Amino acid sequence: MRDTIDLNGWWDWQLPGGVTQKRIVPSCYICVGEAIYTRDFELPDISGKRVLLHFEGVHYSGEVTVNSQLMGEMLPYVYYDFDITQHVTKGTNSISVIVKDITASFGPTGGWEDYGGISRDVWIEIADLVGIDETQWLTTMKNNYTAADADINLWLYNKTGKSAQAQVTVTLLYNGSKVAEKSCEITIDKETGQCNLHFSFDRVHVWSPEFPHLYSLVVEIHSGPMSDSRVLEVGFREFTVRGTDFYLNGVKTFLKGVARHEMWGDTQGFTLSREQIEQDLTLIKEMGANFVRLVHYPHAQYTIEYASRIGLLVTEEPGLFWDDLSDERIIGIALHIMEKVVLRDRSKPAVAAWLFFNECHLEQAADYLKRGAALCRSLAPHTLVSGANADCINTELAKKVFDETGMDFYTQHTYSYQGEGVIKAADILRDKPLAMTEWGGWLIHYNPNLIKQYKAIIGRLAHAEEGSPPSGVAPHLNGMCWWQWQDIYQFSRGLPGCEEAILSDGLVDRFRKRKSSYAMMAEFFDVVENKPEPLFEVTEYPGVGADIGKALTPLDLSALYGKENDALWVEAASKDSAKHFSKTNIRDGHKGIYIYKEIKTLSGLRCDIPAGRPVLLRGKRSKINIPAQRAADKICMFGAVTYFDGYPVRGVYGEIAAKITLAYADGSREEHSLRHGLELSSASLIARSSRIDACAVQAPRIAMITQDYDFEIYAINFLAIPADENKMLDTIVVELVDAEFDLVLYGISTL
Repeated sequence: MRDTIDLNGWWDWQLPGGVTQKRIVPSCYICVGEAIYTRDFELPDISGKRVLLHFEGVHYSGEVTVNSQLMGEMLPYVYYDFDITQHVTKGTNSISVIVKDITASFGPTGGWEDYGGISRDVWIEIADLVGIDETQWLTTMKNNYTAADADINLWLYNKTGKSAQAQVTVTLLYNGSKVAEKSCEITIDKETGQCNLHFSFDRVHVWSPEFPHLYSLVVEIHSGPMSDSRVLEVGFREFTVRGTDFYLNGVKTFLKGVARHEMWGDTQGFTLSREQIEQDLTLIKEMGANFVRLVHYPHAQYTIEYASRIGLLVTEEPGLFWDDLSDERIIGIALHIMEKVVLRDRSKPAVAAWLFFNECHLEQAADYLKRGAALCRSLAPHTLVSGANADCINTELAKKVFDETGMDFYTQHTYSYQGEGVIKAADILRDKPLAMTEWGGWLIHYNPNLIKQYKAIIGRLAHAEEGSPPSGVAPHLNGMCWWQWQDIYQFSRGLPGCEEAILSDGLVDRFRKRKSSYAMMAEFFDVVENKPEPLFEVTEYPGVGADIGKALTPLDLSALYGKENDALWVEAASKDSAKHFSKTNIRDGHKGIYIYKEIKTLSGLRCDIPAGRPVLLRGKRSKINIPAQRAADKICMFGAVTYFDGYPVRGVYGEIAAKITLAYADGSREEHSLRHGLELSSASLIARSSRIDACAVQAPRIAMITQDYDFEIYAINFLAIPADENKMLDTIVVELVDAEFDLVLYGISTL
């Protein structure tokens, strides 16, 4: 078993040549360049034992000496174990760490305030000479995610200097009850050995943000009097890509998240207590998030553990920020840090993906990305890989690089006033899932108009239908991370991004007090979760048609709907948006009239207007025949409008645009003209930038349909045409006379 000696607490600290002070470990401080930490520690009798010195992380580099012997160097953010067995004795020993912060060769960025220090926990482990080095938990879901196979891979060490026999036992617990257990015998001939145990489960509780079911995996090894153990929190889940979507346990999943720095307060820096980490992630979860992008460097191990406990997916990064990805020194360090992060966190169910960079130039990034993907997939084969791409990078180049290097999904940082960056990214990056790994910020902060516009854009892309031309894949969006979770210090930007050196894009302030934008983000998550209902308001005009006085009988127009009618609407909307419509970045034209809910009556008159596109006459279908087969006193047309516009915007008053012919069974016919301003008017009640009251003297407005307050408000007119009730009406023929106008027919009823 392992005994631990906690080295947290007060250390001696000094600048080179300076006065010795006391400083708490772990903690951070504003950068000083270089500082020296020293302290003594006591060891018991360590005969026949292995002694490991463990650092969870420093900012940004550390050189470790024990009893005047150099143990090695540490890069930023990640854990290091030093085997100090040969350099320590029973009794008092000394340790010294030279920490570089702003002067370190890797770590400081200029993108936020840097801090220095031994920033995370330090301790000593006294272990037996045979024990556990690394563990890996891999699952494969089966039977529609109700069952699973699991592999536990173990890497063992043997420091006895001779062959060692060991028994390995793995126990899986759920809520304290044993689910499964297996043991095996292994001979560790050299210093290291490997062991695999396979399990098959007929029933499992899957991990998800809604139900973050965790299991306890207990790994034990015994070799004579020597033993070791590890306890891991693991879960059963599958997060993968299918086509252009993310799927969690077979369910299409949108990543709703924030970009979170691991910083707190004014000078506390990167060292957060467990209570602070829990407060952070709980607030994020309560906002409706299912995801946190941990930017831009590895966060504390407890952050990922707590995310797993409460149900938050995370991504992790190696600390690259506007770096040269062709520089072998830089990418070598990044790969080293990434490897240690993957080894530390690969068995935690919260981890959704590894992101290899943040906003780096991509022209020469292919080699690094391929090496990173190969490394991570060898260590964690079921975890996705990508990078966080800046919006100022050529989007076509980004697509090319992401495709060629095998990234599992696209990313884009879409900072723009009106959302044009989101539209462009979605239009180009279609072939895989697309996540906005950063967006928003001061460009739209506290601007209700832009926030509303972004909601429209994100809502549309998040609920995009598949299969639209020209590529066969619709522009879509599969994830988003608001920049950023909390306010941080940045002394290099000024207004409008920073105010008094604080980058104030956060949803909470530096001390986690909620800002008004916290609730705003919850609204964005709701737009993603619940497809917005299209606006469809029907305003009726009471009294229109009151002189009819009797019940109407609708005619069946079903033969006029379908693909041909829909195609005509596509043509009409395209033509008229080009002629009459000022495009915006959330719309490229009028949608065309669409009835979202079946309309049975208007102003008390039966009309039976079905949901969908009304009947349209245009182009090749300039004439339609409607079977009647009944005697009628009046033919009542619900429509009498031309799409998109008509009189008074276009057309000359009194000129004929269409006609209706009543054909009787006896062969007689009656023709009625539809004239601008008399029997016909514009369907649209908006012209250019103005409302219009498009009137037809003989066809009063019976209803108004609102589909978009800014662009699309349409009229339904009511035209009553006399018929000979003493004859059998065989057919109603509706025909365009002027091809410049498209006639809309919502419904026809007879009296």
